[in-house]
Amino acid sequence: MRLKILASTLAASLLTLAGSQTRPTASPAPATPLVADGAMAIAQSVQAPMIEDWLPTPSPGAAFTSCRPEIVKPGHHCLSTWMTGSTYRAETWASRNFKGSKTCLTTIGEKGFQIDWQMDVYGFLNQVGHYDVSVLVDDLKDDLKRTHDHELKNITGGGGYTGLYGWLDKAATPEAVELYINDNWAGGPINMSDTTLVGSIDVDGAVYEIYTRPRRGVRVEQWWSNRVTPRTSGEISYAKHMQAWRKLGMPNMPLTRLTYAFEVRWGQPSSGSAVYKSFSIDKPVAR
Repeated sequence: MRLKILASTLAASLLTLAGSQTRPTASPAPATPLVADGAMAIAQSVQAPMIEDWLPTPSPGAAFTSCRPEIVKPGHHCLSTWMTGSTYRAETWASRNFKGSKTCLTTIGEKGFQIDWQMDVYGFLNQVGHYDVSVLVDDLKDDLKRTHDHELKNITGGGGYTGLYGWLDKAATPEAVELYINDNWAGGPINMSDTTLVGSIDVDGAVYEIYTRPRRGVRVEQWWSNRVTPRTSGEISYAKHMQAWRKLGMPNMPLTRLTYAFEVRWGQPSSGSAVYKSFSIDKPVAR
């Protein structure tokens, strides 16, 4: 692992470390105003009530599908969650402003999952992985990783991005930190406006650029590692990313969730499928 820091010295604060270097979006201007990727979901999540649907656990190995229209209610975010196999939990989340015919998540035990959507405006995030863990970042085993084999199919419009997703502390609360390690995207580069490029990490045979978005109002702090060259399969040494983020100023807090996720590009019409043919995530554990 090689970590590159974009500053002459490690200063006392992240803003001093990062300076003013930012990465503009390379996406073409859409008809709908562009929303910085990842910036809107958490802001909206604390500004409207949530409809939660805790679903029964499917039979072992059985396919199970949940779609957002089943629990839609005007002005409310919609969340459905269920266990898939004995290890992972699945979740669909759609914003109160979601308009479209569907956003669906299908799980097949612990073998794989598929996300299908048709969206006219605003967003959703669907995910499968480890919930209800609690390990301080500094205590994580060094060799923790995950593997995946996926494809993005029939993508139209804004598309979205996929990879590892997680939270430090209690998800979607003001003190929490939101985490992304993205391996692939469709519909144009990930829009990192309103973030600061603070460094890069060379790990698992590729360079990932590291960005942070500071806590601001109802928006939580975020940390991102975006692979410079997208891929559809491979291994991600997630503990090494978190070690790099810590060196760049991320707080040492308990990692409480770690999943594979697909997040749609907010505010743009989009449709398509994200198919995870296989996946695994080492459960976060301490040394």
